[in-house]
Amino acid sequence: MLVIALTGASGYFGSMFRSELERRGLAYKRMPYETPNIGDVSLLINCAAYVDKRGVDYNEQDREQTLQANLLLPQALALVCATNKVPILHLSTACLFQGDKHGNGWSEDDEPHLTVQNAGIYVASKLMAEKVVRQWEKSYICRVRLPFDGIDHPRNLLTKLQKFSHVVDETQSLTHRGDAVKAMLDLWQTNAPYGTYHLTSPGSVNYRRLCSDISVALYNGKKRFEFITPVEFDRTTAKTIKSRCILNTDKLAKAGVKMRSVDDALDDALDNWKINV
Repeated sequence: MLVIALTGASGYFGSMFRSELERRGLAYKRMPYETPNIGDVSLLINCAAYVDKRGVDYNEQDREQTLQANLLLPQALALVCATNKVPILHLSTACLFQGDKHGNGWSEDDEPHLTVQNAGIYVASKLMAEKVVRQWEKSYICRVRLPFDGIDHPRNLLTKLQKFSHVVDETQSLTHRGDAVKAMLDLWQTNAPYGTYHLTSPGSVNYRRLCSDISVALYNGKKRFEFITPVEFDRTTAKTIKSRCILNTDKLAKAGVKMRSVDDALDDALDNWKINV
């Protein structure tokens, strides 16, 4: 019997993995952080991470916990997996680039613009973890960014935008949480090649347009958003370098794994919005 080990099972992505594993009839067990035990496991999914509830900028105030959860734990899990010849699916961040690479989007083969040297501790810990996990050849490193869906939640970008006093006028790649979880499991179940994958919803969205859609769908057009430029935000608010980018998802598609376009996913999320779930 196939059994999947899941770390971070109660977290934002971990809870979605639990739902999707149950929907697919796949047996899983929660993996304890302190004593990872592979046993009869066929795949280990690592969703565990430390993200300050106020935002990743505040991870700077707890660098030790950030490194413990985002670097040392993945290192231990990758070692256990390599020793026992078990594949690992590791959730990482795609907030690594700037711009859109002349309209082509940044691919998995491109070197990130944010590095251990110039990024905040959250991104730095994720980058270092990728290098560690990648040493085990049977690894899927799955990069997500700015997750959203139709369920009101502090980690949901659509929830955040409604609460921001000012929204940055910028264009981004986003990740639909449910679509990404399905795609990650599809990678494993279809025996797709191991490696790094961008798990963002194909396409991009401008926040000014998105906020207009939020106002129409959820507030009958009555909610007004205040916008500031990226330069102004970086000068007055940001504590670490921010990634503003559009990613290329051709590698995922070539592996035979599909995700809905960001426009379709956003329309679905707003049409079926659930408050305070």
